[in-house]
Amino acid sequence: MNRLGNAAGSRAGFTLVELLVVMGIVAILGALSFAGLSEMRSTAGNAACLSNIRQLATAGLLYSADHNSLLPAKNWFAEPGVSGSILGYLPQGSRELRKGVLTCPLLARANRPGTGYGRTYGQNTYAIGSPWEAGGNVVEPYGPTRLAQIPFPSRMIFFGDSLNPKWVAAWSAYDYSGTIGPQGVGSNNYQDTGELPHQRGLQFAFLDGSARRVAATDLTTAGSTSELWRGGYSSE
Repeated sequence: MNRLGNAAGSRAGFTLVELLVVMGIVAILGALSFAGLSEMRSTAGNAACLSNIRQLATAGLLYSADHNSLLPAKNWFAEPGVSGSILGYLPQGSRELRKGVLTCPLLARANRPGTGYGRTYGQNTYAIGSPWEAGGNVVEPYGPTRLAQIPFPSRMIFFGDSLNPKWVAAWSAYDYSGTIGPQGVGSNNYQDTGELPHQRGLQFAFLDGSARRVAATDLTTAGSTSELWRGGYSSE
């Protein structure tokens, strides 16, 4: 019995090879779980970003409806009550909640703090309905000032991902020869299309209130006179 007992006891533990196999399996499962979690976080971030910019577009359209089709101003992100601001049209009651709508979760996790109010979204320069002052000079709107002037609002960017450090926080076109910036100046801290947060693309809301991801290839080929930026509007 002792002999049998010893034999049984010698089989009670794991061998080194068995331990290594188990550890390898655990490591593989952990890696798979981490990859799945990262994918889930990315998907959730995409959805939250689309929700944010869709809310901004809705607020902008409500502002326009209340102001005889006039598009929001350069300071659309200012406190409610400031002329041209759309924040008063967001459903969130507090300033802190409103700030959450101004930030893309994926950009926030990438340690890109954005600009004032922590915002990482910008308004299309050609969709700003008021002049502004830059360098002591008054800059007139680059495009239409009223929603009614735009032939194809569903094709024209209203709000979208941006890290423009300039105080206007607006986009006119994308320049992939260097960094991405408005009017050929400034920087959005993206050195190439591989750094774009939404699977090599950016997310935008359009002037009909819809929102979708736009691939980097589509942005690269869209000049400043394209429908993506001007919605078919022409001042000529």
